[in-house]
Amino acid sequence: MAKGLDREQILNVTLDLLKDQENIRNVNLREIARCLGCAHTNLYNYYSDLDQIFWAALDLVLQRLETCLTANLNQQPDKKDRIKTFYSRFIDFYLENPGWFRLTWLEKLEGQRSQENINLTNQTVAVFTGTLADLYKDVYGADLPREQVKYILHTVHCYLHGEISIFLSGRGLIKDAAAFKQHVINECLNLNSLMVASLKQGQHASLDRAFFD
Repeated sequence: MAKGLDREQILNVTLDLLKDQENIRNVNLREIARCLGCAHTNLYNYYSDLDQIFWAALDLVLQRLETCLTANLNQQPDKKDRIKTFYSRFIDFYLENPGWFRLTWLEKLEGQRSQENINLTNQTVAVFTGTLADLYKDVYGADLPREQVKYILHTVHCYLHGEISIFLSGRGLIKDAAAFKQHVINECLNLNSLMVASLKQGQHASLDRAFFD
């Protein structure tokens, strides 16, 4: 094994290489090894193939996303601004790391998805759901069940995912990044308030049952 080489180094280099990639398959084992200063065959001592590295790198992206979105969020004095900050950080994370966005949502990875990745994904969603549940209670006076909050998060994120995908492809109607970000934040906040109000009044009964079941 290469002296001093470990899994953390491999993943950090991989994410650095992926960060701005338009095609994550431009990153390969030889490029990762070159940046690490070792032979690409050394990487097989830690991972069976490139996709296994990508799966592990995806785990690290999820951890960084969770930290980014929730760090010091409760220190903001205006609770309504916390919801705005939450989605603002979401957008910034994706726009500043477009290759990570592609790794997470656009690229099909081969090989077996690990139970660790499944658990980490569920944990991240649970943290985000809990964060929003507390904010909805404080801002909207809506003490919604966690499954309904998860439904809102899922729906708003699907919208956000679509907007980011179109923007990164260069096909969006709004070309300026700052104007795009402001537009998407406003729409995320509008969706949040509308869906919270609707669920609070029981108007989404059929939709939330289909989602939860």
